[in-house]
Amino acid sequence: MRVRGLAPPALLAFVLGAPVPGTEIEIGGGVGAYHYTGGCEGPHNDANFTAMQVRARHLEPSGLVVAVEAAGQRGEVVASAPGANGTSNLGRQELLGVLAARIGYEGRYGGIELGPALLRTGLASNNNDPENTGFISAKVWLGRYGAAHGWVAVLADRALPTNRVAGIGLGHTSERVRASLGLALSAGDEGTYIADADVAVWRGLWLGMGGQFADSPHTWGVLGRVGFFWGRDGGDAARRPIEEPPPAPESPQAPPPPVAAPPVGPAPSVEIPDQAPEVDAGA
Repeated sequence: MRVRGLAPPALLAFVLGAPVPGTEIEIGGGVGAYHYTGGCEGPHNDANFTAMQVRARHLEPSGLVVAVEAAGQRGEVVASAPGANGTSNLGRQELLGVLAARIGYEGRYGGIELGPALLRTGLASNNNDPENTGFISAKVWLGRYGAAHGWVAVLADRALPTNRVAGIGLGHTSERVRASLGLALSAGDEGTYIADADVAVWRGLWLGMGGQFADSPHTWGVLGRVGFFWGRDGGDAARRPIEEPPPAPESPQAPPPPVAAPPVGPAPSVEIPDQAPEVDAGA
């Protein structure tokens, strides 16, 4: 692609780029822990959990986004201090599942995704039946693709796996790197600090890691992700065409100097034949 001669704004757009149309499939999982209180007078519980997540996302060249996500989490209470009512939840197993579907738009300066979510909760070690609750899955970001942006998510994207329910933060997204820092709400009593990063490593293959922690040693989490991206032309080099400004008109050039005429030599001499001798009339 021609770069020389681009105006500065066009050169900046070339460097920052735009969201790449294509399809992404990602799977991830991790482990962690959280602390919660069972009601106003219930016991104080420390639970460990394992979690998994699957995500599929498609972006059209027009900016239309369709995303589907599913996550599951299994927790077990490993420590329980009896509350005012004297009960303990030691050994209790807790299940959490989320299924979400969203549709929206994404461009160079922001994006929004919105759709329904189904939240499934229940207690596996007692007689309570799992509960299914309808909810909202949403993701909004504003900023500049390829530079920095702010984001908010509820049961979506980086606010869905490893015990995260909602989050807010700052991030960076480009064709090769995705990263975010922020705060998240969890199933426990404490919010967490979160950090995530994903890197394109080879021919559409992405690898990522993330973590969350709080001021309490009883709330933390780590996770890993692997994903694959199919670009619009079948490879990770696909990108939206960037319009270039028309080339600047070339400055008029001075006419070429006149070409000197070849030297002209002296004209050849021509001999004129002698005239006939004059005749003397008086002879």
